[in-house]
Amino acid sequence: MVIEEIDLFVLFDEIVNIKEMKKKNLFWLVSLLFVISLPFILNFVLTTPSPIPEKWRLGKPEDWLNFWAIYVGSLCTFLMSLIAYKTLKQNEKLVEQNDLQLKEIKRQWEEQNSVKLSCSLAVRSSELLIEITNTSPVPAHNVKVVLENNTTEIDDDLFQDLCENLNNMRFEIIPFEKKQIPIRGIQPYIDGNYGGTLKVTLSYDNKQEIFNLSPKEINVTKWQSSISELCMKLDDIKSSIDKFSHNIR
Repeated sequence: MVIEEIDLFVLFDEIVNIKEMKKKNLFWLVSLLFVISLPFILNFVLTTPSPIPEKWRLGKPEDWLNFWAIYVGSLCTFLMSLIAYKTLKQNEKLVEQNDLQLKEIKRQWEEQNSVKLSCSLAVRSSELLIEITNTSPVPAHNVKVVLENNTTEIDDDLFQDLCENLNNMRFEIIPFEKKQIPIRGIQPYIDGNYGGTLKVTLSYDNKQEIFNLSPKEINVTKWQSSISELCMKLDDIKSSIDKFSHNIR
């Protein structure tokens, strides 16, 4: 005999829902009984002899019946107006909450689907490169690059030729890809302290971003590249030794 396991949380939720349904049904049942019995209650009250002396009585039973009819009608109108007012207020809050949620969703969507470019220096062989990377999931169209040399390490004539060429060019960078621009007239492997910065202005999608790149990064990039090359060479040597040992055996 297989005994099925019962989820206690699901069972508890079902019990709570049943209790809430019973409370709602009881409320509507009592309200219905009250509405049906109200005329009989008023008839009984108005036809029952009053213990108050006649000289202190105001009006006849018919007058009191009209009074209670107007009073109950006014009370119902007031309650309906109050319920309508609270409902409108709740709807206004819901509308405000929905507007805030829609604005937040729109902001997140725009943030996730807007173009984002980053810029850095890199070294390839004996060349200094400006790397422009599209870090967003959407392509960047009509990217304009403007360079400004604030260093003393770059040959000014070669740099001006590059700036003129870039001024007449527009790039397209697909998502998560890089565009590399070589900078001529600088020695990336010279040790020493490079002064100043290389200013790169990127214009795209009605945006403009400015990056101030320090040539001091060249030494860091060179060092990281040298370490990687050394590790690769050591791996090659190890592979050769393993092959040699295997052949001897």
